[in-house]
Amino acid sequence: MEEKTIRTCAECGCVIEDGDDFYEFDGKIFCEDCNDDLFEICEDCGCKQYRDDMYWIEGYDHYVCEDCYDDYEECANCGTMERRNNMYSSVDGTICEYCADYNYSICDECGERVHNDCIHYDEDDDMYYCDECYEERPEKAIHSYHHSHNNELIFF
Repeated sequence: MEEKTIRTCAECGCVIEDGDDFYEFDGKIFCEDCNDDLFEICEDCGCKQYRDDMYWIEGYDHYVCEDCYDDYEECANCGTMERRNNMYSSVDGTICEYCADYNYSICDECGERVHNDCIHYDEDDDMYYCDECYEERPEKAIHSYHHSHNNELIFF
């Protein structure tokens, strides 16, 4: 007579029959349903972990383990989590590639990446300036007819 191996799921206690799929983790045996409910595979390194010990990365729609999560950073502008190697520095902190491309410009004077709400364009020299560099540039004697101070219309 053939000897049967009796396995019991460490989570739900069900008996796992010979021939049924089972999974081992941390020295324990789990049935297929419990394995699917409790565990995830890290999309970055491939390790298996308890889902509760992993981090969900919204923009990528997957789980990563704690070690791989250290490679991510939150964008200072939009709040999404991105891999650090896809981030850019700005005066506001580290920002994602999307924000760098669409919400920020580089000051032609100091080279800092500045939010578009804080960038100034000088049509006379065709350059973009951050607030600080814009204030420090020499005042020009003659302005274009579009020029105004403090957004007030001035007639000459």
